[in-house]
Amino acid sequence: MAAFVLADSGCESANVAADAIEFSPMKLRLLGQANSLGGGTHFQEFLTALRQAKISSPTVEAYDPCALESLAIAAAQSTPDDINVWFWPDRNVGFFRGRQIVWGVFESTRLPPAYLSMLEGFDRVWVPSAWGRDTLIANGFSRSKIDVVPEGVNSEQFMPTSLKSDRTGRPFRFLTIGKYEERKCYPLLLDAFNATFGNQRQVELVIKADFFLDHDRKRQQLEREVASRNLRNVSLVWGDWPQIALREAYQAADAFVLPTRAEGWGLPIIEALACGTPVLTTHYSGQAAFLSAIAGNFLEIAYSRTTIRDPEFLQYWPGVDTLGGEWAEPNFDSLCAGLSEIVRNHSQWTERALSASEIIRRDFSWDRSAEKAIRVLQDLGWRG
Repeated sequence: MAAFVLADSGCESANVAADAIEFSPMKLRLLGQANSLGGGTHFQEFLTALRQAKISSPTVEAYDPCALESLAIAAAQSTPDDINVWFWPDRNVGFFRGRQIVWGVFESTRLPPAYLSMLEGFDRVWVPSAWGRDTLIANGFSRSKIDVVPEGVNSEQFMPTSLKSDRTGRPFRFLTIGKYEERKCYPLLLDAFNATFGNQRQVELVIKADFFLDHDRKRQQLEREVASRNLRNVSLVWGDWPQIALREAYQAADAFVLPTRAEGWGLPIIEALACGTPVLTTHYSGQAAFLSAIAGNFLEIAYSRTTIRDPEFLQYWPGVDTLGGEWAEPNFDSLCAGLSEIVRNHSQWTERALSASEIIRRDFSWDRSAEKAIRVLQDLGWRG
């Protein structure tokens, strides 16, 4: 085996120590990073669920690909029978013995050749949705190497509150959570909120829109967006919140709205649904995996499809030329109508949201995700 090279994996930080849980007979090694971002939540929650899996009893080891010293030791100790599950296509995969699996999570219909080439270096690619699978196939990737293993939601953390909502003395509260970027359609949301409610004191919009890179500049941009519309009933909140704080925010909101153009999975959407909060969003891309299961119990924003031309998105996700594929373009009138409808018939949508919560928490928990992954491996005959 070649000597291990400490390659730069493009990590933001290194905050997950090596961890091992002794079971048998299947052996899994998870390589990812726990943090508050969507990918970090995916890694930590999936790992926890595997530890608790009831349908099998695997040995599970967890390593941070950014902790290069620990990674080098793990690579040296790897065996041909290992199953390595990577949470992004890391260049150090070649130093590990065993079968290699990588998660493919993306938001564009067009995937860069360099990215596809990296995926080809793995034995299997796991995607969280049928949309992700179909996108890979449309980009020329072999169907035979793809497995759909959904992500999930922490159904023990995100749940409806037992306390009755009381809006006495406060406005009707819309909440949105997601990075401030063109993909999330914040200018459109602000325009629709302004057109529908203006500065009515009876309605407010709370936005949590942190950005993991260049946060100060992005924060100032969003503050200018709000100020330019003279909206005094829009509040911006920031920070790295623990799950309990996020849960309380969903539970305190009267509705969750996100006119997103595309999602790999859509963690804030599914968390809001699990909390029994009425949701208004686009039914497109990764989130369709769970939205399709609750049709009629959330409000859909109509959309068309448009070519991705956002320079910021293309900077991190370059296509074969200046175009990055397609994503949804939410319809302004549909968004306005949805905002109005959810206020006008809030009790009805709350009942539907509680029905949605039952389905989401039952069928899309992280336990279900781990069980699906184990069944996929068993079907392949991969027992470590």
